[in-house]
Amino acid sequence: MRCEVCGREIRGQPFRRIIEGSRLTVCSQCARFGDEEWTPTPPKPPTKVRGSTGDLSRLEDITLVEDYGRRIREARERMNMTVEELARRIGEKESVVKKLEREELVPSEALVQKLRRILKVELLIREEEGFKISSSKPLEGRRLGDLIKIKEEGAEDTEEERG
Repeated sequence: MRCEVCGREIRGQPFRRIIEGSRLTVCSQCARFGDEEWTPTPPKPPTKVRGSTGDLSRLEDITLVEDYGRRIREARERMNMTVEELARRIGEKESVVKKLEREELVPSEALVQKLRRILKVELLIREEEGFKISSSKPLEGRRLGDLIKIKEEGAEDTEEERG
């Protein structure tokens, strides 16, 4: 270990001193520059991010309603609120609110919760009740399940050829 003041190799016990407001590990010669001693604190374990972990099956069943833009606009108008007011109250830019109302932006879960609290409007429903809008592309072509079936069929064909 090296002294954080002079750079020399620290032999023996290092000194921990506060020198001009900085907490430094120093050698015995540089320890005279500091008047207070400090003790290191062990690092804290990483904190869990709220809302990111949990029951994934619950999240898979919930989707955004198909007409969320219309619902947001109608709820805002019902409360006699301008786009600017709503943006300020949810802590977003006006452009975000306008894009939400035109359905050009899919809101995050946190934004959906803010809108729910401020506008008293429900934007999430169970998947069976509505349409899933996570993808605008048609479900044509191959999917992962199709590839597994193809591989299984190929394995059966090779066994028949051998036998």
